[in-house]
Amino acid sequence: MDPLTIAAAIAATKTLVKSARGVQEIVHGIDGVFHAQDEHEKNKNHKPGSSIGEKNKSILQKRAKDDGGDDSISSAAAAVIEKKQLDQQIADLRDEINRKWPSAPGEKSTWDQILAEREKRVADKKERARQEKILAEERAERRKAILIEVAKGLAVAAIAGGIVRVNLFVSNNENKNSFQVNIKAKTDVAANPAYT
Repeated sequence: MDPLTIAAAIAATKTLVKSARGVQEIVHGIDGVFHAQDEHEKNKNHKPGSSIGEKNKSILQKRAKDDGGDDSISSAAAAVIEKKQLDQQIADLRDEINRKWPSAPGEKSTWDQILAEREKRVADKKERARQEKILAEERAERRKAILIEVAKGLAVAAIAGGIVRVNLFVSNNENKNSFQVNIKAKTDVAANPAYT
């Protein structure tokens, strides 16, 4: 996330603060600022994202007489200056919110309360995600166990079906042989009256 995005989020939130009647009306703007700031922190090794950052870097590069690479003094200075500018803009937003909604003496400032609430919500979200992951793993394990049991049941059913089929086959062959023996015996009796 480039600093220009953070600056735009801060400017939009400042505008909201001026016209807002309550903190609820600026929550989305503050959330945008925090999200942009988090994204910016994730991308620490970035090139200056705004034209102002590029301009600062090129001025510093000319004065330091370096190549402007990632490890050059001009690049490091541009990153530090950019960070300080963003921090100053956020501090201005903090001051404006605290002026608009002052806290009672001895209480945390409105901005500090907002930060504390955000930290709590972020921690809750992480905990929910961790719990959901654990539940998903448990469901996967249960499904795996059920599938194993179903496979065992199908294997037992297939073996039992095979045994029944073999028994039927053997019994049919015995009945055929028995029937053929009976037919042969009757034909022998009919052909030879001495058996009667």
